[in-house]
Amino acid sequence: MQITKISYDEQRSLFNIQLDTDEKFNISYEIYEKFALKTDQILDVELYNILEKENDYQNAKKVAENYLNYKSRTTHELINKLKSVTKNEKSINKVIEYYKRLDILNDKRYAEEFIKVYLTMKNESMTKTKYKLMQKGISAKMIDSILEGYDREIEYENIKIIFEKKYKNKDLSDFKEKQKAFRYLSSRGFQYDAIKRILG
Repeated sequence: MQITKISYDEQRSLFNIQLDTDEKFNISYEIYEKFALKTDQILDVELYNILEKENDYQNAKKVAENYLNYKSRTTHELINKLKSVTKNEKSINKVIEYYKRLDILNDKRYAEEFIKVYLTMKNESMTKTKYKLMQKGISAKMIDSILEGYDREIEYENIKIIFEKKYKNKDLSDFKEKQKAFRYLSSRGFQYDAIKRILG
């Protein structure tokens, strides 16, 4: 295998290596300099494997960059995304560590912001909020530690807001209507005691 062309991608700050087999690798400056790569250079199997792994990592990192630019993600979400483009666990772990070092990937911050939005803006229950976060790979322990910072009265306040929006013009003296309201609020994860306070 022989290098036929080397170019530089200024946008990604990577070197593009093209081989006589028509394969193309994206590699960092560090790899380029370390192995003194040049046009017409013959690659042995060892160097070829190094370039292949580096290319896999750089491509995975680009996928992660695009994925994280769209909105905040959890580590679990990013791992699942990367698994859809590479089976190389080392590349995946390397990308995860890279974005953690940059503090772009931060599960605790993500959970704090998520909980704040769900409890104070979307008026959801703590139970539903916790369930949603666990689906995103956040540990129950981390979620519980953040939820401890919130007054449990927020559950009642959120039920009041939902109740006034949805049942303002409903006759809840009717037993069936009251039962429907109870089931609805329960399905959103609100606690029995908080629901009873609002429904009576």
